[in-house]
Amino acid sequence: MIRLINDFFKSANTANGYGIFEYEKGINKNTEQDVVSFAMKASKSQVRQWNRYGIVPSVFISYLKEMDVLPENIELPKEKRTISDLTELLFQTSYKSKVASGLGDHIREQILKDLYPDMKVMFGSGESIWRTLINSKKQ
Repeated sequence: MIRLINDFFKSANTANGYGIFEYEKGINKNTEQDVVSFAMKASKSQVRQWNRYGIVPSVFISYLKEMDVLPENIELPKEKRTISDLTELLFQTSYKSKVASGLGDHIREQILKDLYPDMKVMFGSGESIWRTLINSKKQ
C-alpha cells in the first residue's frame, strides 16, 4: 500500500521517526510536536481502517495541520479521507511558509510514487534535494 502512512504508524515505536519521517523533528519551528507524538496517538481502529479500507487516519490529518501543510479549518469526513482525495487536497492547498510547501510537496510526491511506480524516475532529482535538506538538518 502507501508507504507514507505505514511509515507514519511505524514512527510510533521510534525516537526520531521512521522511513520518510526519520529526523523530521525540528523542521517546523512553530510546533514542539513531531511525527512520533502524533503516531503514538493512532488507535488500533485507525490502523485497522487504513489496512482494510484505505481510510487515512484522522491523526495523520491532524499531523499535517500541525505542520501547516493543511489549513487548520479544514474538516474531512471519513468518506473523503482516501489517499487520492488527500493528494488532490494537497494539490489545491496554498501554503503559509516555504517549509510547509516543501513538506507538502514531499508528501504528495511520496504518495504519487507509491500510486504510480513509473513516476519514480520523474521525481528522482527532487528526492535527492529532499534528502540533502534532511541530512543538513540532522547535523
